[in-house]
Amino acid sequence: MIDKIVRKAVSEEVEKLAKSFGEQMNDLAKNIHLSLAQNKTPNANKIPLVAILADYENIINAAQEHSFFFSFRKLKEFSRQFGLVESCFCVTFLPNHLANKRTGINLHKAGYKIQLCPPTYVQSEQDPEDIKEKDRVDTHIKEYAECLLKETNVGIIIIVSADADFISLETKAADLRKQAHVISPLALRPEVEAANDNEGENETASGRTTLRAAIKLMNQGKTDTEDETVQFITQVIQGIAKMEKSSRDKTGHGFMKMNSYLLGELKQLRQGVDWSNFERRLNIALSCLKDENVLKSERRDGSRYSYYELDTNHPAVKFALFTAKTA
Repeated sequence: MIDKIVRKAVSEEVEKLAKSFGEQMNDLAKNIHLSLAQNKTPNANKIPLVAILADYENIINAAQEHSFFFSFRKLKEFSRQFGLVESCFCVTFLPNHLANKRTGINLHKAGYKIQLCPPTYVQSEQDPEDIKEKDRVDTHIKEYAECLLKETNVGIIIIVSADADFISLETKAADLRKQAHVISPLALRPEVEAANDNEGENETASGRTTLRAAIKLMNQGKTDTEDETVQFITQVIQGIAKMEKSSRDKTGHGFMKMNSYLLGELKQLRQGVDWSNFERRLNIALSCLKDENVLKSERRDGSRYSYYELDTNHPAVKFALFTAKTA
């Protein structure tokens, strides 16, 4: 009889404990479910950390093609609406041939790190001597973005590029309950356009006006060959013609490749001139030649950007090439 009473008391106590534990477990499950419902992303109540990955050559090509100045400072200001932007996660990716002191200083002032992206070289199976240079900027950006998504607490990545190669990163970010956004430089134009090249510090719209006026005078045959601006434009056109003649690529070149070639070709013009001012003036000259149709454009299959070559029937080109023959 006593054993039955003890067993009953123990059984009742066990049931009470089990019931109490079950209620606690139910409460815990409800709290977890509620937490997941209210916080679909990690640290939802915290300001997300934002990273900016910028394809420098892609951005500058777009800005020059559409004749506007791209401000990397304004890009950071635009990105702050999405969360906390820290300079250690603001990176511009440059191919080696675009690395120079002025670019480095300006990007540093704007609060960006620089990641150099050396190319790889691919040998043709048909012709062992045909070795082509392959750009690896996109690959570097992808690898960097994937590392940020997996290894850091960055919640949002903004990739500035017109290339479609980065769309897969948006899915990878979503799988990790993070975000990746690929935005073209042209789509950002209303947010990042500057009145002049402030990040280069001195070039103003007046320089562009002077260069375009010289080209128009060359078109009309009313130009003074002793005018310094006319001489500059003439030698730029002659340099492009030399580049086209010596290049294997017969379908035109991008602005940045022209710029890199001409910086080496026009050594005499650079004598006694500040390098940064000369390079900036050359960039604007190429843009003006495009605006005045001295450079004609075409789009290659699969490319979002135009490639340019001289219009040999253009009066300014005829003037420059005639000047070269009679010099």
